[in-house]
Amino acid sequence: MNFSRWIFVLAIIWVLSGGIVLSSWYINYQAMQSSALEMVNIKGHSLFQLVQASRLWNSRHGGVYAPVTEQTPPNPYLNVPDRDIVDSSGRKLTMVNPAYMTRQITDLLRETEGIDAHLTSLKPLNPINKADLWEQTGLKRFEEGQLDGIVAKEGDSYRYLAPLLVKASCLKCHASQGYAIGDVRGGLSIRFPVEDVEQLVAKLVNLTKRDHLLAFFTLSILGVVMFMAYNAFQQFIRKIQARRAELEQEVLIDGLTQAFNHTAILYEAEREFKRCLRLNTPLTVLMLDIDYFKRINDTYGHQKGDEVLRQIALTIKSLLRDIDLIGRYGGEEFLVVLPDSTLGDAYSVAERIREAVAAIPFQLDPREIESRQQVTISIGLAERINSSSPDVRSLIKDADQALYQAKKQGRNRVENYLVASW
Repeated sequence: MNFSRWIFVLAIIWVLSGGIVLSSWYINYQAMQSSALEMVNIKGHSLFQLVQASRLWNSRHGGVYAPVTEQTPPNPYLNVPDRDIVDSSGRKLTMVNPAYMTRQITDLLRETEGIDAHLTSLKPLNPINKADLWEQTGLKRFEEGQLDGIVAKEGDSYRYLAPLLVKASCLKCHASQGYAIGDVRGGLSIRFPVEDVEQLVAKLVNLTKRDHLLAFFTLSILGVVMFMAYNAFQQFIRKIQARRAELEQEVLIDGLTQAFNHTAILYEAEREFKRCLRLNTPLTVLMLDIDYFKRINDTYGHQKGDEVLRQIALTIKSLLRDIDLIGRYGGEEFLVVLPDSTLGDAYSVAERIREAVAAIPFQLDPREIESRQQVTISIGLAERINSSSPDVRSLIKDADQALYQAKKQGRNRVENYLVASW
């Protein structure tokens, strides 16, 4: 091959190498950005659930009274009797309803965490809650039936918007606006900095740039050894995938049991609940609790308690299907979600789990090498259709009530919500 042909081949290799490397870098860059958005979605959902819990606590008490201060003046948009009162010591108190409490909490988040959160609505009572253009688009999508949170990147921050549905306690202030229970009254809009996520993505992007430049020059100069370049590229892809898997582990997985953590299992359970609700298919949840777990920690130490948690989590996983979900709900509590499973199906699964755990030969006392101790669990279960739960948290509450009955009936047993509620 003459010199001109060598130049032509090298030019082709150069162009192909550049195209391959540039395309690969773009694909991986998009994948990393997608992972960042998913982490932001989980963080926004967690903050939303925290605010929702605070609002629910407030509404269950019919509003709470707080001293009138510069930071908490009377709410001019709260039109209820006895909004302002004076206590026995002469202090002026004003009622703080869920919306006002939300505003107080979001002000604190802004001051302490740099997170900008606020209520927003297409028909606000308070003008400062008027939705901007992005929020208006999201709220209209909620009214059309989409109830999952919305994530978007805007400048140097991320935005998250989730719907607030009208409940009976909301009508005290909003009935005059024509709302009915279940309507989308508005949403919680969160704008927060994501320096940690952005820094991590930036590191991965820089790593991508460096390795792809190296791959480009290697392919362009050593085109005859394409297999070696391909192998290096594959190793690079595996490295990126491994790093992404590590990130997902940090965000979603409980380090001790390798099950979903509390936030992640609630997020996944809510998604599965909405899917089954939409398709009108059964869904059953199991609440599992280790019997006398505090006694294990107090008697044998927390290290042995951790071993018990790990082994029980592994045993439960081995008896579940690929579509089933398990998460560590609390200290020694596990939540299992069984899609497309009736109460009868779930009861059989729960019994198999209970029997398998009771059969584990735990060696808790190192001084008694030949001795094995039995650890048992109690299980409560509830089915979406039979419990008529309006949301996944209510369904979990029903399962927890059944778990309480299992404990009350002597432990190491399975109780379902239908029997426990009779």
